[in-house]
Amino acid sequence: MKPIFREVNLAHHIGRAIHLIDAHCQEVVGQGKKYNPDIDYLCMGSNTGLLHTFDIEDNDKVVGYAVFMIAKDFITSERSASNVAIYVSPKYRGRTAVRFMQYTEMMLLSKGIKQINFHVPPSSMAEKCLAHLGYNLREKVYYKEF
Repeated sequence: MKPIFREVNLAHHIGRAIHLIDAHCQEVVGQGKKYNPDIDYLCMGSNTGLLHTFDIEDNDKVVGYAVFMIAKDFITSERSASNVAIYVSPKYRGRTAVRFMQYTEMMLLSKGIKQINFHVPPSSMAEKCLAHLGYNLREKVYYKEF
């Protein structure tokens, strides 16, 4: 069966995606290290419309997700979407992941979003994929941990 893409309310869908959130966290922070995603915040944001969530399903199993935070630009007042999280099971990376990113873009544009931002680690596969999809590097993000 061909994977399908859908927009979902994360608050109603979290139980079906929790295994992926766990895999995503382990991939980001490393195996055996502590992580603590704020599921309550994600569900609240989903219920209030602040977050838009999309998933990939194959044979009734969630195999990928993307979460976007919706905001108004301070300067232009245009609505933008910033990617909070995107994860696709390794087996589905490649064409399915690219088609999924195109789907999320199409859905966000249909909601009046004028700009989509992704925050990705330097030299990641996502960086190459975004460039392929026509995204441009606009700024660098500096951070300081405490």
